[in-house]
Amino acid sequence: MTFDFIATTDDGRPVTGLTPADVSLKVGGRERTVRDLAVVEIAAGSSEPAPAPSALPPPYGETLEASDRPGRTIQLVIDEGTLFGMEEVLRDAVAKLIASLAPVDRLGIVSTRPDGISVPLTTEHQTVKAAVDAHSLGRGNAFLCVGGLARQVQSLAQLLPQSRASTLALLSRGGGVTNPQGPGGVRGSGECMIRVDQLRPIAEVVSATQINYHVFHLGAAGTSATLDNFAGATGAESTVLSFADASGLARVVATVTQFYRATIDADPRRDQLDRVELRIDRPNVKIKGPTHISLQPIKPPIVDAASLLRGEA
Repeated sequence: MTFDFIATTDDGRPVTGLTPADVSLKVGGRERTVRDLAVVEIAAGSSEPAPAPSALPPPYGETLEASDRPGRTIQLVIDEGTLFGMEEVLRDAVAKLIASLAPVDRLGIVSTRPDGISVPLTTEHQTVKAAVDAHSLGRGNAFLCVGGLARQVQSLAQLLPQSRASTLALLSRGGGVTNPQGPGGVRGSGECMIRVDQLRPIAEVVSATQINYHVFHLGAAGTSATLDNFAGATGAESTVLSFADASGLARVVATVTQFYRATIDADPRRDQLDRVELRIDRPNVKIKGPTHISLQPIKPPIVDAASLLRGEA
């Protein structure tokens, strides 16, 4: 079986020349030997697709296959109800991202609202920019509706090509009240109320599909405790986009120019997700990889791709 990871220097440049001997790996607390380590290049003008990772059962990647798609795939999820007044930051972030993309890269945007902004994945990046520039973020919920958002993020993660060439980015202001029963939840009403254990499936799907997953806090006030809890509980990396600096989205995607695909032995006796401890035996190397993997493929629920891409959580 294989798993993918990105290795960069502290300033975001890709680390080259790694060999299996440079990689120390534990899965479920046990040392695992890396049998092979291949570099997958995502060249800006390449017409050659990245080789597909080992097969996962449907619906992982059944809609968008990585094996026949060159370039990168970036799916933006806009938590529109929390972003009233944040049009300037959103437009700036999207413009900077588009300026950094290659012609073969695909970009899509979908709102958490059924009637919100929505552009399917496309290489016509200016279509996304035009939609964002023309859209006004009307008043909505003042807090993060975690229940509906969790279902949408989890299912969209299943629909993207299954490799580190794909990035799922959630943009929100957050808000809400931290759940006193534990980190990672918020207190709301109806479907917005959710427990920490209900967020774990998102982290499991992200690890299984091996995509990049980021949560971006929009606004000058910095991070939202509720959104930070959501990011931590679902396995996301978290970044702030502000009026002063909205370049974080472009910086994150810019690190995805190559990744490593490691081959390890499968274990047919284990049918659960195990924690991954991955270390590169070189100084000043940052790693972006799965937090958990299954030594057997997991079977997620079937989802309605069309409704999700319309923003119907």
